[in-house]
Amino acid sequence: MFSLGTLPTSWSILGHLENLEELKLIHYKDMHLSNDFNNLPKSLETLYIADATIEKIDDDWLVHLDDLKHLIVRQTDMYNFTRSWLPNPAPQFTTLDLPTNKLISFPANLDDGLPELKYVSVERNLITSVHEEDLAPLKDKPVFVDLMFNPVHCDCKLAFILDYPTRWHYFLCATPGDVADSYITHLTEEQLQCEHGNA
Repeated sequence: MFSLGTLPTSWSILGHLENLEELKLIHYKDMHLSNDFNNLPKSLETLYIADATIEKIDDDWLVHLDDLKHLIVRQTDMYNFTRSWLPNPAPQFTTLDLPTNKLISFPANLDDGLPELKYVSVERNLITSVHEEDLAPLKDKPVFVDLMFNPVHCDCKLAFILDYPTRWHYFLCATPGDVADSYITHLTEEQLQCEHGNA
């Protein structure tokens, strides 16, 4: 685990740790999540980043860590997630845990080369709307999705959720006022202001 101190100039300094399975980075400011992370041992299964600010993330940040199983990023100012950061395919990857960040949208393209994906959490972010094209690829897969505690505006665009897995964790609507604090799946198309035939 690295915390507060200076990070290595290059992650190749850990390259000899052939059995390294977990790396934790906690309490850092202005992190550059660069493609140098690909110099970490290929044995790495879990990357955990918490209580940090992020200056930049390279498009190919983790693309060569083929055995990565869990990416956990908590309490940072990350505002989006890009599928290109991970290997493609990522045959072992199971967990995308992104709570308490600044995400403004649900991660897209999670059906692309992630055959073992089991858990996606974007709990406690800043997501105000959810798009069906992002969730649809996960609907019929053994994936658990957690969308709790996001300030979502609930309108007819979200009516598709009424037919989605009940085991997923959704959210209390933030707006508009007449459905505020209502759990999305407890609403009807009428309450979501869907015109007949326009759901």
